[in-house]
Amino acid sequence: MNNTTLGMIYAIKRSENGRKQAVIDYMSEITGSPKEDYYDNELLNIVGNAFVDYLKTADNPAYVVQCFFGMRNIYRDNELERMLSVLQLTRVKDNYGQYINGFREIKNDIK
Repeated sequence: MNNTTLGMIYAIKRSENGRKQAVIDYMSEITGSPKEDYYDNELLNIVGNAFVDYLKTADNPAYVVQCFFGMRNIYRDNELERMLSVLQLTRVKDNYGQYINGFREIKNDIK
């Protein structure tokens, strides 16, 4: 999993202002782009790429995809919200405190 995906998922998990706003804030901070530049279509591409990147390292990608499709009734086919929910709910560590699902420590390279 690349650092952008990792940082984005951690930002979503820590968010107090909503998942979508967490992605906007994080991406704006690491790229230096204004927050106003992140429209829903752009966010869908960014989060979609992160979702696929996460799937490549997930311990059980079939379960992740099943969760994504299982949230259709909750978010009425809003793909962005479903992906954000799955990324927010994914487990980072097991019961013994060891990283799972491709997660690891991330250095904060934001200046």
